[in-house]
Amino acid sequence: MGIPKLDYNALRTELEQLLNDIERDRKQAQYIKARSAREELFEETIDSLSTWVNDIWSVIFEYQTNFHLAHQCLLLAAEILGRMYAPHGRCVLLNLSLNYCWRGVLDATVSL
Repeated sequence: MGIPKLDYNALRTELEQLLNDIERDRKQAQYIKARSAREELFEETIDSLSTWVNDIWSVIFEYQTNFHLAHQCLLLAAEILGRMYAPHGRCVLLNLSLNYCWRGVLDATVSL
């Protein structure tokens, strides 16, 4: 299978386009409520992000390489999630309670 390719520019372009589509849909929904594709756009964005985060994890943890690029990619993922959570976006993810617990190398638990 090989090491996943972290194409920062391609994913940034894809995610920016999805966020633009979400914003456009939000504006159109003010006038045409029955035609909103908001749920599908959020789902597609989250699917892209989760696939990418899995690839980042694989590059860092399994292959132990490209740390700087992986860090940049994680920063982009955080930025995109932050923009989805913006009050004007009314992200559906706000209603989810998420608890994360990661185990460190020294078997210490790191909670967020």
